[in-house]
Amino acid sequence: MWKLSGENENKSPYYWRRLPTTRELIEAMSHDPRFYPAIAKTPEKSAVYTKRGKGAQTYVHVILALAYAEYLNPELGIEVREIALRVYAGDVTVLDEFNRNKHAQLEDDHNRVTVREEVRRNNYDLNMILKLIGAKYSAHWSAFHNKGYEGLYNGLNENAIHALKRLKHNQAILDHMGFHELAANMFRTSLAQQYLSMYQVESVMRACEIHKKMGQDVRNLLKQTGVMMPEDMPVVPSIKEGKRGKSGGGGAALPPWERGPLARSSCCVG
Repeated sequence: MWKLSGENENKSPYYWRRLPTTRELIEAMSHDPRFYPAIAKTPEKSAVYTKRGKGAQTYVHVILALAYAEYLNPELGIEVREIALRVYAGDVTVLDEFNRNKHAQLEDDHNRVTVREEVRRNNYDLNMILKLIGAKYSAHWSAFHNKGYEGLYNGLNENAIHALKRLKHNQAILDHMGFHELAANMFRTSLAQQYLSMYQVESVMRACEIHKKMGQDVRNLLKQTGVMMPEDMPVVPSIKEGKRGKSGGGGAALPPWERGPLARSSCCVG
């Protein structure tokens, strides 16, 4: 639940278990006769117990799980409680609903992986084009990619987007974009790649201007259709999860311009 919620480390189960209110709840449950049968089956005779060694896991009583869900996020707490109530009421439609949602999630993961790979290929082609027109230093490529982001994200460069989305240092922004946000970036990079391939661009500075213009054109299109702007779209779990579901994981290492935030120039160079 903690990983899916996207909350900070200080809301992880490790710290939650050490809160005075959580300790009191565990203590109360451990001494409540109504919970003796369930607790007696655990190795530690507690509402919380840990399975050590290979495949170690920490388990809690369902009441604690519900309390933790509410602590993470009130809306999440409501959803988890509703599911629990349906299960205990014998609602047989829960499993069917779960399977439908799982199928939809797998399809969404597949689409995300496909679009993410297209963005990767576009970025590779753009970097090769940039090299042909005179790019020599990492600052050239950094400035070029930042200009594309600035056009699409209303002036925000990669580091600013990273901070806005509250991602960790080692989390690449493209890996945590949903399908629609990835599609907008695919459109941006595809337009830039086609333009630079068709017309003779003589400088890195001009290429940066074109990339920013492509980003602005995509943003204007989004505005006209009335959809959510890219910077407002929610952060989603890493694309690596989708890759594992699709092909068992793996994948090549990311190039520098697609890793976490780097010390990128905020202005274009010639």
